[in-house]
Amino acid sequence: MDATFAWDFDADDTDPDYDPSDNCYGDPEKASGFIAAHVFEDPGTYRVHLDVYDSTGESASKDIIITVEEFTGTTYYAASNGSDSNNGLSPSTAFRTPAHALSSSGLGPNVRVLFRNGDVFYISSQVTVTDVTGPVIIGGYS
Repeated sequence: MDATFAWDFDADDTDPDYDPSDNCYGDPEKASGFIAAHVFEDPGTYRVHLDVYDSTGESASKDIIITVEEFTGTTYYAASNGSDSNNGLSPSTAFRTPAHALSSSGLGPNVRVLFRNGDVFYISSQVTVTDVTGPVIIGGYS
């Protein structure tokens, strides 16, 4: 049976919308498909709505409430003007290279590595992360 899945990850419009200056266009809170995902940038309570339509015209809907808590682990930062001799624990003491940020941060549960939005990072060789229990969180910051 064919079906269409329409997701609204912020049905009450409480998650801040992306700014085009962040290079994100469209509506990132909406998705389609059997499998879909969304990253909530801010802590809060969100209502996720799903509509499903099949090829015979039948439909169903479901709402679920998701509570997003503040991240409480360790955050490491990387910026193109950083230094790999820094500790990486704040934007002002950011690492410079992705290889250093990913290998020195002790990746694992409750650890994330954020790269400064808009910076360009060059990777000259493969970065291998071993002996890591996840999840590993890699993202961006402004």
